[in-house]
Amino acid sequence: MRLKIIYIGILIAIISTLPAEFDIGGYYKNFFMLYDMPEYMSFQNQFSGTMTNTFRFEFTYSPEDFTSFNLAYNISASVIEPSLAGEGLGFGTPTQNKYRFNDIAPKIYSLDKDSAGILQVAQNLDRAYFRVSAKFLDAYIGRQVVAWGSGRMVNPSNVISPFSYDELDKEEYIGVDAVRVRIPVGALSEIDMGYIAGERFRMNNNAFFINTRLYLLCLLYTSDAADELDGVDLGGR
Repeated sequence: MRLKIIYIGILIAIISTLPAEFDIGGYYKNFFMLYDMPEYMSFQNQFSGTMTNTFRFEFTYSPEDFTSFNLAYNISASVIEPSLAGEGLGFGTPTQNKYRFNDIAPKIYSLDKDSAGILQVAQNLDRAYFRVSAKFLDAYIGRQVVAWGSGRMVNPSNVISPFSYDELDKEEYIGVDAVRVRIPVGALSEIDMGYIAGERFRMNNNAFFINTRLYLLCLLYTSDAADELDGVDLGGR
């Protein structure tokens, strides 16, 4: 895992010296939750909490206007009181997406201390894809966002990278490994289709989708070995 990160760092350093446009960015955030525990639950303290610090690194390299390479990497450190972990509350296991043919280990470090709390350090290689654009299509190859549909809180048609109603500390859709083609068919319409790779490219884990956006109407079909979704989404301003 460390070698992979070193290789990525060397690649970025080499690319940054080439005569092309590149952009480096990201963010840091702190997320804190305080629980006011009910009396019927046997906790030492009435108030218990969790805290997560997240760093996100983003890199874009564009040798030409029609192509680019995009990379995003997250690392987060979380602390939770042991009493909350015993009740199934807190950060739990680092979030993973089944639509990745291979991945780096999500958990880097974990330390359990009964008195001080539980520390967990996790990582996520969230984006790593190439974009190629032409007059008649845009193609994306690699780890990227595949999401569609609309909703105020929960989006039932977004089955590839869903948000659950209780995920408060989440800013980005989880990247999936895919080959995607978007073909414009008008000023506000397009055909969006692609192949999404599951674990080790096994057919039982893969998915295929086609999404036709016709102005305000979206017709969706996606299928893998376990699930099939047909849907219609109507939206506007």
